[in-house]
Amino acid sequence: MKKDIEKKEVTGVRVAIAKTRNPEGEWVWDAYLINCNSYDLENVIVASKGYTIRGGKEMETSTLRHMFKELKAGAYAKIEPVNPEVFSLTNEYWVSFFCEEGFLDKRFIFPEEICQDRFLVDISEIGLRGVYSMN
Repeated sequence: MKKDIEKKEVTGVRVAIAKTRNPEGEWVWDAYLINCNSYDLENVIVASKGYTIRGGKEMETSTLRHMFKELKAGAYAKIEPVNPEVFSLTNEYWVSFFCEEGFLDKRFIFPEEICQDRFLVDISEIGLRGVYSMN
C-alpha cells in the first residue's frame, strides 16, 4: 500500500540561518523559512532540533515546534532565534505544509559548524548574509 502513495518533491521552499545585529549591536542568528513559489503555503509546521554523536554518546536538543497559518508566495518568516552554542551540532528543520500540490514535507539539514563567517552567502530573499540548508 505504501508503494502506491506518490511522494511529491518539495521545491521552492528553503530554510536559511542568517545573522544580524540586535539593538545592542551584538551579532544574533535566526532561522528563516522562505517560500520561493508562486503559491501560498498553508498550515505550516516546523519542527527543529540539533543532534550529534560525540565519543560514542548521542547528544540531542529538545525539539521545538512552530506553526504558521500561512506563508504567502514569495514571502519569508522568521522561525526562531538560534543560539550559536548549537552550531557544533547538526541542526534539522522538518517543514510540513499544505499547498496546491497537496500535503508536503521536507527535512532541511545544517551540518555541524556550517554557520561560520567563511561560509556565509548573500540570501537575497531576506536581504541578509547567512547559510542555506545543505539539501
